[in-house]
Amino acid sequence: MAKAWRLKGNSDIVTDRLKIRLQTRAAEQGVGEAEAARAMTLASRVARFGEPTEIARAVAFLASPQANYIQGALLDIDGGQTRTL
Repeated sequence: MAKAWRLKGNSDIVTDRLKIRLQTRAAEQGVGEAEAARAMTLASRVARFGEPTEIARAVAFLASPQANYIQGALLDIDGGQTRTL
């Protein structure tokens, strides 16, 4: 399960930790937080940061009876950061 939570890089889900990272980056670069966020999303190749509710909805689905036929699947919830085929 740990790999499903993106151990390969920083999470781009809007959390207090991400907000602190943005504040720090903005201060280091002498730009506003919005500009720091824009630069970070461009570097991550995503259009926006994910919301915690987006992760929660996927978890709720996987824990529900509707997903009882799903086995051994990896679900990337990363805004397209994982490049496949």
